[in-house]
Amino acid sequence: MFTLDNRRLKAFQDAGIPIPFEKLDAIPKREMFKFTTVNDGIDIVVRPGGL
Repeated sequence: MFTLDNRRLKAFQDAGIPIPFEKLDAIPKREMFKFTTVNDGIDIVVRPGGL
């Protein structure tokens, strides 16, 4: 399972409310830039403007 928005996920968790979700069969093309790992997420690189 993957999240496309970690900030919202964290906010829902901190608020203690159920996390709405949608099961997708594929990652939407507009979201593919979020899946650019070259080492299965072992290292994290924050892109400029990412925060």
